Amino acid sequence: MSNFETIMKKIEDNTEVVGVIGLGYVGLPLAVSFARKGVQVLGFEKKCREG
Repeated sequence: MSNFETIMKKIEDNTEVVGVIGLGYVGLPLAVSFARKGVQVLGFEKKCREG
């Protein structure tokens, strides 16, 4: 089975997991949009250091 076929099967079965890197102005609304459609979402944010 090709990668494309594997991904399409996961989408059909609703078992896909989406990773969003950067939860700022674009990433957070994108992650929320996927989650509202029932997609499992993992969000990654770089730890900021002050000083």
